[in-house]
Amino acid sequence: MEEAIALAQEKLAKWKKNTDMTFDTVIAGYESISEEVGMVSNIYFNLYASHSISELQQLSEKFSDLTTRLQLSMTLDPEVFAKIKNFYDKKAQIMLSKEQEKILEKIYTDFTRNGALLSSDDKKKLELIDEELSKLQLKFSENVLKATKAYELHVTEKSQMKGLPATALAAAEEEAKNAWNHVSRSG
Repeated sequence: MEEAIALAQEKLAKWKKNTDMTFDTVIAGYESISEEVGMVSNIYFNLYASHSISELQQLSEKFSDLTTRLQLSMTLDPEVFAKIKNFYDKKAQIMLSKEQEKILEKIYTDFTRNGALLSSDDKKKLELIDEELSKLQLKFSENVLKATKAYELHVTEKSQMKGLPATALAAAEEEAKNAWNHVSRSG
């Protein structure tokens, strides 16, 4: 993740310096800045959601913090927004396809909804709120994961298992026996 973020920061610096005002350089270029971060983040958070091992849990706050900070550094950067807004303001003079117009409109709207038009003080407040929200979302996910892992369904009637394959029944029976043995020994 750190390498992906470093790469995104390099791409962002190059994007800012590029003066070519085409859809590919301004809009598609902006969209591609954090591709690697998105890929690493998607892989990590999918693993985190499906395998709640302690190593992944320990990294979750760091990953979440890193990605949140990158997102904020891009969406609240006045230089970045100025370039997007400049392109947006000239859209009538640029030959864009309907799809490109839609993408441009979405990006511009996302920037404004994410605080690009706020004052510096309000942007700082928004950053604090977004960081806290990121932590709360992570805590919520952890709580859901813990609750999911702790959930047990006790079935006492075989008729309730009707339709399950024999392999699933055998696995459930084995798991129930192991759980019973664990409770018997510790209780």
